[in-house]
Amino acid sequence: MLINQNPVMPSTQIPAAKRSGSKPRRISFINFSLLSILVLFFSLANSASASSCQPPAVPGVNQLLAQGATLASNMQTDFGRLQHSSACYLEVWPVNTSQVAALVKTAYANNVPIRTQGASHSENGSSLPHQFELLIHTARLNTITFEKTGTVTVGTGIPVALVKDFVARHSSFFMPVSNDGGVAPTVGGYISAGGIGLTSDLYSGFWEHVNSITLVTGSGKIVHIKKHDPIFQYIFGSMGQLGIMTEAVLNLLPNESLPFNYPLGESYTIRYPTTNGYYWTKPNADQSIYWFNLFASPEEFSQAKSDLENLENKYPQALKYRPIYIWKVIRASITPPLVYDKPSDFYAIGIWGNRAGDSESMKQLQSLAMDFDALVFQKKYRRYIQTEISASPELYKRYYSRKTYTEFLKIKSSLDPKFLFNQRSFFK
Repeated sequence: MLINQNPVMPSTQIPAAKRSGSKPRRISFINFSLLSILVLFFSLANSASASSCQPPAVPGVNQLLAQGATLASNMQTDFGRLQHSSACYLEVWPVNTSQVAALVKTAYANNVPIRTQGASHSENGSSLPHQFELLIHTARLNTITFEKTGTVTVGTGIPVALVKDFVARHSSFFMPVSNDGGVAPTVGGYISAGGIGLTSDLYSGFWEHVNSITLVTGSGKIVHIKKHDPIFQYIFGSMGQLGIMTEAVLNLLPNESLPFNYPLGESYTIRYPTTNGYYWTKPNADQSIYWFNLFASPEEFSQAKSDLENLENKYPQALKYRPIYIWKVIRASITPPLVYDKPSDFYAIGIWGNRAGDSESMKQLQSLAMDFDALVFQKKYRRYIQTEISASPELYKRYYSRKTYTEFLKIKSSLDPKFLFNQRSFFK
């Protein structure tokens, strides 16, 4: 029996859109014994003045400032709230692909590390900038255009849930796959994580419904990657390693219960309250939720579910558990190797819940995470590793098969030869 439960993501009221007749264009495994110290340090550091942050006297910084970047002097956290950013980095909100390309070209020429951030709806800190990195926010890549019947062209900074709602309200088409539970990942973030949801039992993963992706590579080159491109399937689950996604063309399906409606040529700008690393520092921000998810073949399903239930019973105070969730993901034409490297259907089975916050809960969460890691390697399970707490170059190298890791490294070296994108999160 499949139980359609889904982690509840932070919700935001769906905003109105601005219409235009023209067409614009776009762990290290967490050491939980240090979590209390990290949280305390983050709180103290956030309240302290960061006025000592000064731009480094290195080539490129002044150019980036002239191109619209600003020097940030406050720390961020992400949805997991277990890690924090530096309190001194450059950040910028580009409004189109050309501006992204110009920024990347300048940063790359001057060896300035680049990090991308959408809604910062991550557990492992991979979207949090390190000292003197250039943080490129995608929030203003927020245009939706109905260019060709049966598709929608969207900026990657728009939350997936908003795109889904917008398409349903403005046409007789619908998005087959999206995140569930509220306004959480952006389009770019959803692709970077892989992209599965409650309807994956009918329509597979998000990768089956993306027609093309506009990507800015390390040299600042703008490329349009389509499904037939060998790189395409490696973008899903890539965690921002291959460049900055600025735009995606999504395939839609018709809602046959409605009269035909497709606003051909219409373009809209979606404005919504930004959910990013600043938002997660606010006292009234949504409560942290953690999940531990196994990807299991149909043959592994029963045992995987039992193994997760055993972990829940072993560590009853680790989380305020919610009912286990189970999604089936069918295989259609491809399965991205970084998500699931077997050519078959699979189940996503997860235990999840809110952090209790007391010291005993933190100890149990540490032990749960360690035992979960051990279970994955012991029984050779797959996991939704892009969305979980555990993260480090060492972990990813151990987790992926040699074939998958080698191919991804080859693509990374081609598109980002200086390894400046999202440094120290996937590769050393």
